Amino acid sequence: MIYKNLNDNRNVKYFINGNNTTLYILNEETYSIKKIMRDKFTTTKLRVIQEDKKGSEELDVDLLTIISNDNNFISPVEVISSTVRPKGFFIEENEFGMKSYYLNEFVGSETFLNSREEQRYINQDTIKLLEEKTPTINILLRNLFHNEKDEMIVNFINWLNVVSFQDRNQDIMFLFMGTNSKDQGQGGGKGVFQNLLSKMFNGLVCSVSNTSYNNNFNSNILNKKIVVFDEVNFQYLRYETIKDLTGSPVIRIEYKGKEPFISKNVSSWLFFTNEWDLHNKISMDDRRMFIIRPNPKNGSLKRIINELYNGDFELFETMLYDEFDEFIHIISNVDGKVLSPLELISQGHINYFKEQKKVSVIEISNLYKSFIDKDFKERLFEILDTISQLDNSIKNSINEYKSIINLNTINYKTFKNIFQLLSNYDFLTKKIKLNMEWERLKENLSEFGFEKHTIDTKKSKTYERYKDNTVIIDKRTTNNKQLRMKVNRKYKEVFGIKIS
Repeated sequence: MIYKNLNDNRNVKYFINGNNTTLYILNEETYSIKKIMRDKFTTTKLRVIQEDKKGSEELDVDLLTIISNDNNFISPVEVISSTVRPKGFFIEENEFGMKSYYLNEFVGSETFLNSREEQRYINQDTIKLLEEKTPTINILLRNLFHNEKDEMIVNFINWLNVVSFQDRNQDIMFLFMGTNSKDQGQGGGKGVFQNLLSKMFNGLVCSVSNTSYNNNFNSNILNKKIVVFDEVNFQYLRYETIKDLTGSPVIRIEYKGKEPFISKNVSSWLFFTNEWDLHNKISMDDRRMFIIRPNPKNGSLKRIINELYNGDFELFETMLYDEFDEFIHIISNVDGKVLSPLELISQGHINYFKEQKKVSVIEISNLYKSFIDKDFKERLFEILDTISQLDNSIKNSINEYKSIINLNTINYKTFKNIFQLLSNYDFLTKKIKLNMEWERLKENLSEFGFEKHTIDTKKSKTYERYKDNTVIIDKRTTNNKQLRMKVNRKYKEVFGIKIS
């Protein structure tokens, strides 16, 4: 028995995916795709010609019966959703003459393919391009990436480059969250941004919720480029599950009532919440999740629209969508090298964990107390440890500075580096001058038995000669040969030049 299609419209073609769970009807004239899921196969009928040994007749037959028997119009294909492959149905042949049949259900791929081929803005500054070519999108991004450096926005554009032009998963995620119970960032543009992405990646963006992300029946994320997790409840979040979902190049997909199968994972995840407490689900040294705090003032985007667009949200939205073609060209301009949260720390990350640590600011003019007050030194070291956790790349340097202070000594370089760290991470209460504070430190320490000391070590097999006349040291150390030698050795190890 064979079933033949009665529809003589050559623009309409029928396809079935590999596990017979979805029927795709493609109109190649309009490049529109209608999908019929397996649970509708028995209740959806099609007028066909049924042929067997007895003859042929026209009748209405359910899709399950047609698919389960021979037919001349439903073709098996591998269904993909790619921005960088031809749209609709296409065939690829490998070097062995084997042909693979594909159906790309993303009909907007030509825009992405053209932008990559044209390279309109190659080697141009990304931030300037955003400001000049997509000013409305730039306003939205700036409000979402409130107080973040340009490098963070460029990194996000690189993240979008992977989404747009590299059919693979990312285990780097972005979380947009509230600041505190009062400043939750409501109305900061999170929803508007989600709508923009949905329009750009039409059909390739899906949403999960606090109840669905951990559901076994996860066919909704199959072939999706962006997965939006909205209103995340971190108190009950299974972060290990998220890491499993985002970290593997393949993903287990399960339809209800069907055997699960393994598919390529091409998804990148975005998280949005007005909550301000991570409930210890994300650690200070997490390498996957960027913590971003949008403009904390509720209704901030509305105020911008009132000021710049006379309160006309429809005008703002129209201008936003009109820019997405240029936005894709800008995204194609970057190299797609996404830095991790350990390589590029966000201001939101710094502020969140600084608040969680409840480590207060410090008066740099009181730094001399580190040598005479155990409690003050512990407080300083706690702040330095917090900074080292926020930026793992400087952990060794901070440990060296602490070891110098523990020897009851300090030099200008150590003071300068500590000063800059405290300043960069907002642990100083006000803008002050480095050299003025260095002189004040020396003056204060002189009242407690500290004196200027010059270190001048000879060249060795390991180090060049090291000379430093800015060292301040406890007189008791100066009078103790072993302690003095220990101090000299420490400075040479930290600041000396090794012989290669």
